[in-house]
Amino acid sequence: MKITDLKGAIIGNNICLRVVTDAGIDGYSQVEEFKDFLFPNIEYYKKAIVGSDPTDVEAVMRRIRRLGAFKPWGKLVSSIEMALWDIAGKDAGVPVYKLLGGKVRGTLDAPVPGREDWQHVLLVTDKTGRTPAKYP
Repeated sequence: MKITDLKGAIIGNNICLRVVTDAGIDGYSQVEEFKDFLFPNIEYYKKAIVGSDPTDVEAVMRRIRRLGAFKPWGKLVSSIEMALWDIAGKDAGVPVYKLLGGKVRGTLDAPVPGREDWQHVLLVTDKTGRTPAKYP
């Protein structure tokens, strides 16, 4: 499998990226905040990654980092990496979190309005005065 294209689209206030492969598996990601200077740099990084194996994420990222992966392009580089992991997960048939080491938590408890056993959670505050959960 090889990368054939890197495409970007501005949707709302965000840049959405698509890494296209010759195997028909595409990886998607999003740059969290639009900046005028980021969108033109998609072509710059496209030249570096076309022809690479997208499932070898580290090798592709080394090629990108040699070109400059520091501010102000860090957001774009991170988004390309997310799209590569998306492709690797789809190719392996597993969720990306399994490729990155597995689950951190099996469950996540969240307060449910009306349940008495959660009242203590709502009253606990940390040193800064923030509560870990708020009642709606």
